[in-house]
Amino acid sequence: MKLPISLYWLLFFLLGTSQLAWSNSLPLIELWQAQGFCLENPEYEQDYIQFKGKNVYGAYWQCNN
Repeated sequence: MKLPISLYWLLFFLLGTSQLAWSNSLPLIELWQAQGFCLENPEYEQDYIQFKGKNVYGAYWQCNN
């Protein structure tokens, strides 16, 4: 099966940007869990942001903006 060249570029772009965006954070599913936890339990915000020793930038933004 041969894909159009534009699909390869799209895949490359999506993979590349996702690696850059989340290279120092949790996988997306855990990021969403962190955001939800943070919004529901703001007193635990700092503990959860360092969850698994990684920075969860999305959760931090959700809690502080």
